[in-house]
Amino acid sequence: GNIQNIRRNHSVDVEIEDRKDKSNAPRALRLTGRLRPCLGALQDIFASIARELPPQIRDTQTHTVEAMVKGFQVGAVIGAGGRNASKIRAEYGCTLKVRGGQSDDDPGKIEIGGRLKEIAFASADILRFISDPTGAEGG
Repeated sequence: GNIQNIRRNHSVDVEIEDRKDKSNAPRALRLTGRLRPCLGALQDIFASIARELPPQIRDTQTHTVEAMVKGFQVGAVIGAGGRNASKIRAEYGCTLKVRGGQSDDDPGKIEIGGRLKEIAFASADILRFISDPTGAEGG
């Protein structure tokens, strides 16, 4: 199915958190691997969800994506004076929180909130900021 395709196409580990209580609480999807393949897998997941959800749900419900990154990558996401983070918030209307990453040994956590399309565009920018710090407003 879709999970096996994601694993095979992106070389990432995919886990879906089981809900023991069968509540409507959000399910967690965990992608583990190198950053670029994980973000590529995330883009494919967004596309798959967008195809399968009715527009009234897809275009109105908000979601949250959390990503752990290496400490040195946090500065590239934030940008000099917060420019990269501000650009993402202003351009896509999503929330962006960046925590940790105070040193190379301190992993950072990035949290993006919004509709699927906003999260997809924001995550693409974040990948670009991390992959090419010279093209971003590095921190």
